[in-house]
Amino acid sequence: SEELDRRIGSAILSLGDEWCVARRTAAVLLGLPLLGHAPTEVQLTRARSTTSIRSSSRHRRINALLEAERTLVDGLATTTLARTVFDLARTESLRSGVVTADAALRSGLPREELVRVLDAHRGWPGVRRARTALAFADGRSESPLESLGRLTCLEEDLPVFEPQVEVWLDGELIARVDGLWREQLVVFEGDGAMKFDGEGVLPALL
Repeated sequence: SEELDRRIGSAILSLGDEWCVARRTAAVLLGLPLLGHAPTEVQLTRARSTTSIRSSSRHRRINALLEAERTLVDGLATTTLARTVFDLARTESLRSGVVTADAALRSGLPREELVRVLDAHRGWPGVRRARTALAFADGRSESPLESLGRLTCLEEDLPVFEPQVEVWLDGELIARVDGLWREQLVVFEGDGAMKFDGEGVLPALL
C-alpha cells in the first residue's frame, strides 16, 4: 500500500540505504501471505560492516546479508523472495514457514534458490526448523488453507494428501480437487462447505 511504502521509505531514509526491508514487512511487500497480522513497525536488516554498528530496536537486525539476497520492489530495497522465506521459516512457527514457502514456490521461485540460502547460512539459529519447513513445502498448494491442511496431516501422523489433483472419468475431466488421498480414494476440499448442495451431498457436477 502507499502507506506502507511511505513508512518504509521514511525508515530507510532516516537510517541509510545500507538497510533494507526484511521478514514480515518484506513478505507484505513481496505479496506473500502471512499468518497473523502484518507488523506495525517496519522490519529492517543490513549486512555487517567493518564499522561497529548496533541496533537499538528488535525490528532492525544486523547480520550476514549477502548482496545477492537484496532486491528492489517498486524502488524499495528488500530482501529477496528466497531470503525472506528463509528468515520467516527459521524465526516463526513451522506453520508460518510452510505457508510462506508454499506461496513462494507457487509464484515460481525455484526450490534451488531456497536451498542455496539455507546452505549459505547453515549455522544460524532456527535453520533446522527452516529446513523442515522448506523440505515439506509444495508449490501446488494454492492457498494458506491448503498448506495448513497438509501440515495438519503431518502433525496428526496422518497420510499427507496430494495437492491439486485432476479427476478424470472416461477421458473427461470432471473435477480438480484441493487434495487427494489416492490409496483411500478420499478427497480434501479446504472450502468444501461452500461446495455442498445440502447436508453431505456434493453438487451434481461431481
